[in-house]
Amino acid sequence: SAASTRAGVARRHGKMSAGERTFVFPRTMRGPKRVTLRVARAWHTQPRSACPQARAHFCKQAMKVHLLTAARHWGGLETHACGLAAALEARGHDVTIVELGRDAFTKRSAARDLRTRILQVPLDATGTPDVPLQNVPWWRWCRILARLRADVCVFTKGGLEVGTWALEAAARLFNRRYVTIEQLACPMPALERREHAGGLLPGLGLWWYATILRRRLRAPWAHAVVCVSEGVRRPLARYYGFSRRKLVTVHNGIDVRAFTPDAAVRRATRKAWGISDDALVFGAV
Repeated sequence: SAASTRAGVARRHGKMSAGERTFVFPRTMRGPKRVTLRVARAWHTQPRSACPQARAHFCKQAMKVHLLTAARHWGGLETHACGLAAALEARGHDVTIVELGRDAFTKRSAARDLRTRILQVPLDATGTPDVPLQNVPWWRWCRILARLRADVCVFTKGGLEVGTWALEAAARLFNRRYVTIEQLACPMPALERREHAGGLLPGLGLWWYATILRRRLRAPWAHAVVCVSEGVRRPLARYYGFSRRKLVTVHNGIDVRAFTPDAAVRRATRKAWGISDDALVFGAV
């Protein structure tokens, strides 16, 4: 019904609402498509051409979404993945957290409180949990991801070099839409050359060119790249060949229900730490 649609039932094609951001996919045979991403990290797709029959059909559909994670330990990235899963579930999507290798979610209360399925995928035939992603060949990624086809596959990762181009190529191949979320900036490394033969022969700096090539190989695969800040987005477009059309910045939000100013707690904490009331306090987690 229209009421349930407005209440947040997932739509593949729908109207934009306040607080959403838009970017355009590269052209395909069916024409360009727009994707809107809310700060709550739930998104819809909307065709540029107004086709009421197609729109009415997809408005009734919920998307099958897989969140790929390569977590080694529990931290901010994993908490972010749980928040993303909860936001997508609230909009009616069918969400699965896919752990590539080691299990980091099933024993955590933040993950157990979700209705999201958690699927641990071994990366080799022996089921060894600690296989580095760099050691998994392309054919193995194809075999794994061919069984996990989804409408949208989202790779939540800390930085650009998490994973490999083979993983991203397979994710692009076997999913209708492939999206990555970049959490950390990846600046251009300084070109440093070694000296050989007692300083008579300067090095070529081949490691620098190999690093740039490895990072540029990550650019073509994702349909969209979500960056948590402009500092993350700018180097991807400037140095590593990412198309500006598929880069979008969605800043991390704050749960105002959990983080609310409390004057009494403020005074007690400052008193316990010996901080005056008018002192400026800066903290980092």
